[in-house]
Amino acid sequence: IWHDEFSFWSQAIKVNPDYMAPWANLGTAFVHKNNCPKALAYFEKALPLKETNDNGISKAGLYLNKALCHHLAGQREKAKTWYLKSNEVSMSPKASFNLGMLYLDEAKINSNNANQLHQKANAVFKDAYKLDSTNVKYGYHLAKTYDLLGEAIEAKQYYNITLSLSGNDEWIKLAKEALENME
Repeated sequence: IWHDEFSFWSQAIKVNPDYMAPWANLGTAFVHKNNCPKALAYFEKALPLKETNDNGISKAGLYLNKALCHHLAGQREKAKTWYLKSNEVSMSPKASFNLGMLYLDEAKINSNNANQLHQKANAVFKDAYKLDSTNVKYGYHLAKTYDLLGEAIEAKQYYNITLSLSGNDEWIKLAKEALENME
């Protein structure tokens, strides 16, 4: 009956149209296919519906997926709003990290407020790192924002922590280069 996640979640909507999960999960299936406009339409339908804990996505996950779609579409303010909402419901390292990346991007565009935006990025990268201290990407970006803020001791500390983690070689290579440039 279910050939793929689209047919599965479409059938689930027919069976449980008043619950958030099938609508949100069908939206997520469209995210997986890089079709954010269609995903956002399903997320909008899911928002006012009842949440259940037994069959899929939570409100925080729904908000995170909405944020990701807006982020991919270049809609920074909408993405920021939904990342923040996601973290209000349940702190997520992914929402915190992506919010930090938005702040860093914004700092490149708006150099007059770069220091303030680097501080905001640093704060949410700290959150992401606290939630998942084994993620090399979170450690690297926390170090990078300390570096951007001129806080060399903290930057070196987190670059070294990044080097001690296993994971993506790209972040480890960047951490090594950053440490070399600081010496």
